[in-house]
Amino acid sequence: MMALVDSDYKFLYVDVGANGRISDGGVFKECSLEQALERRSANIPPPTPFPGDERPVNHFIVGDEAFPLKDYLLKPYPHRNLDVPQRIFNYRLSRARRVVENAFGILANRFRVFQTNIALEPAKVEKLVLASCALHNFLRVEAGNSYLNTMVDKEDFQTHDLIPGSWRSDPQLSNAALFRNQNYNNRAKQLRDYVCAYVNSQTGSVPWQWDMI
Repeated sequence: MMALVDSDYKFLYVDVGANGRISDGGVFKECSLEQALERRSANIPPPTPFPGDERPVNHFIVGDEAFPLKDYLLKPYPHRNLDVPQRIFNYRLSRARRVVENAFGILANRFRVFQTNIALEPAKVEKLVLASCALHNFLRVEAGNSYLNTMVDKEDFQTHDLIPGSWRSDPQLSNAALFRNQNYNNRAKQLRDYVCAYVNSQTGSVPWQWDMI
């Protein structure tokens, strides 16, 4: 399952049916979302400056190390020989990716069928996954925070440490091995460096970030 999640834990795009042995990066490369993003037909808002800044910057999808770096997809700097600004960038990016982790964790916690092998034929599994994502979105809207309950991660407002949601103590679904794609293009690197500079600037930084790396 390949999915795009918004900041409110709702699924915006879901692609089901890829072989479980295929890496996340491989699934993304073959899905309709990646194709639409490459063709610039995904209805993404136009570039907009960061708060307090003047340069228009793309709207980004946030991914982990499994995904390719694109001018529309931000991923962390490789975890080796990082300087302080790069470590700050990775920390800030991880806070955004945490929402995605929680969305999948909540889905698996609420719909317990995902905690084990699904004894159905592939066509029915696809329908089950799509229906579960649709119900998840419906409950998130209609039931609000009571649907999330204590499952979602919280952040201590004093220390800014992570307070893990209860879904993290549930049995975890197995993940395919991560695909390390090093085919970065120069524009994507430059955009990531620009975002890195912004989150380390006086305008884009948050007071506690240097304590978290």
